Amino acid sequence: MTEQQFEMAAALEARNRADAIDAARRVIEAEGSADCEDCGEPIPGERRLAAPFAVRCLGCQEAQEMAQHHYFNRFF
Repeated sequence: MTEQQFEMAAALEARNRADAIDAARRVIEAEGSADCEDCGEPIPGERRLAAPFAVRCLGCQEAQEMAQHHYFNRFF
């Protein structure tokens, strides 16, 4: 891994961490909003029980993770 690739990976990780913190703050401030922040549909109760910090429905979360994976793999 080159230094540039390492720096890009570190920046991506820092951005993901900041996004997760911001999402958690929004959930806390919204007193546990049950709607997906991407599509606006209700987050199913089973998902909220399994991941109370979730801010996306499972479909939107999977799409977001696939997009991140695709973005990350473009550089390595």
